[in-house]
Amino acid sequence: MGEQAINYPSVLADLKARRDRLNQAIAAIEQILGELEPRASVARSMPSLALSTVYRNMTIGDAAVHFIRSQGKPQRVRNIVEGLHAGGISSKSKKLYTTTYNVLADRAKKTSPDIVKIGNAWGLPEWQQS
Repeated sequence: MGEQAINYPSVLADLKARRDRLNQAIAAIEQILGELEPRASVARSMPSLALSTVYRNMTIGDAAVHFIRSQGKPQRVRNIVEGLHAGGISSKSKKLYTTTYNVLADRAKKTSPDIVKIGNAWGLPEWQQS
């Protein structure tokens, strides 16, 4: 039996398409959950976070990455912090903005970062222009 070459560009394109569909499905479910238990101001500004406990048991870093992914585009720290508050983050930090920025910066320095700086905002590595 001969070995068949793997077409990695096709595999990568397929995985990215699947990821995009999964992100859309996740955002839709979060929006549905938010409609079931809305918080008025959050529901208007961030419908996918209207469920106030989505980030309750997450670390600041994990919650920030989840929030950015749910928004589908790079976000400034101010928006991330608002999203974390809206999603019920349980943080005792008195300076959540500074803490969030520092956590994101630390995660971006890792060998395989799950977050990157894109201009004045933070986004996912796959959103960077090559």
